[in-house]
Amino acid sequence: MSNENVQNSPDESSPQSINNDIFFAPLEEKETEEESTETAENPENQKEENQAEKALLSCLFAPTYLMESTLTSQNEDGIVQSEPINHFYFCSANKLTIGYGTKIECDTNGKLAKEGIQALQQLKICKGNKELTESEKQQLVRDCCAARNRYDRIHGKNKFCKLGVHSQSRVLFGSNPALVTKESALDTALTEYKNKQQKLLENNKNFNMNLIVSTIGTDLAYQYGSRGVVTKQGSTYFYKCVKKGYLPQNGQFDSRYGDRTRLRNWMLQTARLFEDDKRKRKEEPATPESQSKIFMTALKSFEKTFHQHIMNRQQHVKVLMEQCMALVMTQNFQNIYERYPQPEEIENIRQTSQNFVYKELYGSTEIARVEKPYRENAIANAIKEADTNAPNPLVSIRAATKKVADKSVAQSEEKAKKNPQKPSLTAILKSAEEKTEGVDLNLFINQETNTQGRA
Repeated sequence: MSNENVQNSPDESSPQSINNDIFFAPLEEKETEEESTETAENPENQKEENQAEKALLSCLFAPTYLMESTLTSQNEDGIVQSEPINHFYFCSANKLTIGYGTKIECDTNGKLAKEGIQALQQLKICKGNKELTESEKQQLVRDCCAARNRYDRIHGKNKFCKLGVHSQSRVLFGSNPALVTKESALDTALTEYKNKQQKLLENNKNFNMNLIVSTIGTDLAYQYGSRGVVTKQGSTYFYKCVKKGYLPQNGQFDSRYGDRTRLRNWMLQTARLFEDDKRKRKEEPATPESQSKIFMTALKSFEKTFHQHIMNRQQHVKVLMEQCMALVMTQNFQNIYERYPQPEEIENIRQTSQNFVYKELYGSTEIARVEKPYRENAIANAIKEADTNAPNPLVSIRAATKKVADKSVAQSEEKAKKNPQKPSLTAILKSAEEKTEGVDLNLFINQETNTQGRA
């Protein structure tokens, strides 16, 4: 987006007034062609390539791991963080699991398969202040399986895997749990994710038509095994269509999986936006304006898909929105500059997406003017009101939040004039809000009926 496309208006004098930031911005070119050649011959170049691959994979992986069982917390700035479950637990399919849904492949007694041993080797597990050795980690697996088996023998139909992860931890470890570091949990999960993605692309290169298509395909592979996309009902319609080289209107994803299904459908519609844009521009590079339109269209679609989550003040939807819009921005970036972003650029994209969600929406000074019970409704309405054709998403969303806030404040003032003695809704609901405000902060587990474990 060129700076010329960003124009100030008389009522944009607040701290959130439009600045000259470029929304889909690359790093400044610092190397000459000669310097780039020298870098390519440098042994450190392989390390940089690995970092670039990990940064991109982490971006693609986010929609998948956010649908796994994850811990959520909110920092003092109101930003929601999603953390992996940092101890062993048994998932709903009764498989020993860790971190971002990584299964530790073993039999019911804890005898490890080759894949399980490889996963343990990547995991850094500590108990107390001591890091466990490989043999101690393998013994830990056997101990967890033995504890699960004892519990199941005693409790009959009330299986251990039906307990919450905190309750499972108390049974497995008492007050001294063995904890897995976040970094090693992510690295282990990314290894599996990368392997599933590579097998998928070996099977059919059409899954690489854009980043969103690759994300859906790998998400299915991550859940259902290396064939990816195979369920008890057979290959999904999405898989069949992509193998033939086109995207369907509806992927016909299994409706039993709740939020995961909703997210897959949202990604499919977003992938179609990018493919339609590619056809229209043929071989020409994308323009920032066209990518801004796709970004805003995808945001509106996200709001529609997860409207109830927004209205119910579920904190998890914030981090989901942040990561999903970062994925969209990454594809926007690739279309404009015709290359994948570098690790630093992916971090810039992530930060821009985070600022968009937490500063322009949930932390907007305009939204803060609205009575607290109506703020989520104002956020949803602002996304709906935003001008899809604005030259920059910031221009669009700031104008929309101001319009929605003005209307909400006017309505509140009108009600106050008509009922001067009546307590405000804010006061009436205050105690109830204080009791329920943090319900979603502690633990998010994707609640799906008849959930089957990953392959």
